[in-house]
Amino acid sequence: MKRASLLFFIFFGLYPLTGFALETRGYTILQASSAGLRTSVQKNVFAHFELANINRLNLLHESSGMTYELGLELNQIYETNDLTQSSPYSNLKTPYRIFRENPVLNLTTLEQDNYLLLGQVDRLTLEYQGLSSSFIFGRQQISFGASKFVSPLDVFAPNNPSSINTEERSGVDAARFKTSIGEMGEFGLGVVMGQNLSEKKSAAFLNLKYSFYNIEFEALAARYLQVNMLGLQVLKSIYGTNTWIELAYNEGQYTRFTVGTEYQWSPRFYTAAEYHYNGAGKSEVSGYPLALAEFSFTSVSVFLLSKNYLNVLLGYQLSPLTFLSGRLTSNLLDHSYLFSLGATKSLSNNSQNDFGITLGMGPKGSSLSLVLSEFGHYGAQAYYKYKYFF
Repeated sequence: MKRASLLFFIFFGLYPLTGFALETRGYTILQASSAGLRTSVQKNVFAHFELANINRLNLLHESSGMTYELGLELNQIYETNDLTQSSPYSNLKTPYRIFRENPVLNLTTLEQDNYLLLGQVDRLTLEYQGLSSSFIFGRQQISFGASKFVSPLDVFAPNNPSSINTEERSGVDAARFKTSIGEMGEFGLGVVMGQNLSEKKSAAFLNLKYSFYNIEFEALAARYLQVNMLGLQVLKSIYGTNTWIELAYNEGQYTRFTVGTEYQWSPRFYTAAEYHYNGAGKSEVSGYPLALAEFSFTSVSVFLLSKNYLNVLLGYQLSPLTFLSGRLTSNLLDHSYLFSLGATKSLSNNSQNDFGITLGMGPKGSSLSLVLSEFGHYGAQAYYKYKYFF
């Protein structure tokens, strides 16, 4: 309760700062979703229904080469589970923050229903911008890689399937320096700070971007969670087709890489395809339960169980205000699939509706403990989102 009171003070006590900010932006999202898991003998052995309200406010101010940013987030979730009272949001991880933060401010459980209040200061940044260099200190977004399905280079705060807010990448506590190299390159280095500034929970990185002969290169060297990583990304446009290769070698652990391509066939129709190799995954279905307890899953947010995946994306602009999308993710080992369809309808310059459904297909065991495929037990999930941006 004390933490909730403190966050409300931060939110409303800092409200007068909006008058001094040169730019104020944010959004509110209302969303509802329903999902179920299934076996070969039961269609729904676990059902989950969720209502969520996501609120974000960012304040930005610039003066004499200095830029300041403050980002606040306050979310509400109501959920009901058939078989368990535990919430998937009750133990959310926020790595690379000096003061370990669990964003759950309040959790109220009534029979099989949960109400959660989540809040955090997700951006608190000071940036100095020189003629060709910049220094950024504080809670900020740091991401690498350009792959659409899985980015092997993105290890500090990767997208997490269990994240309640998918509009923003979580901020990490860091100090970062960037400088231009000629007109086509950039060099950067940084330190990402973990809990209590512990060396074991902190990270550091060097990255270099350069472009020549219309080929874009990005090299990354990092040490995180006491693991050394070397990474490389190459992007090239060939006859209007954008192609990329992204590779990350984690010393003593595993290698991951993604090869992808995308093409705009017409002003309305777009396709993309990626092959992803996940060296952290298992070569046999029987190894799936063991994978969940290993370093890559517990520490680096790897969420795939097998090694080889194919991902296909389709996009179609049905009208100036309506966009349709589809995705098919295939596990090439156990021949299971994750299929999704979505639609976005713009209501105005700053509001939109999102609809979608996701369906898991593949071999299913007679119980959830008998795993025959990665996506076979997924069942179906449907969602609706209303977004308002300001």
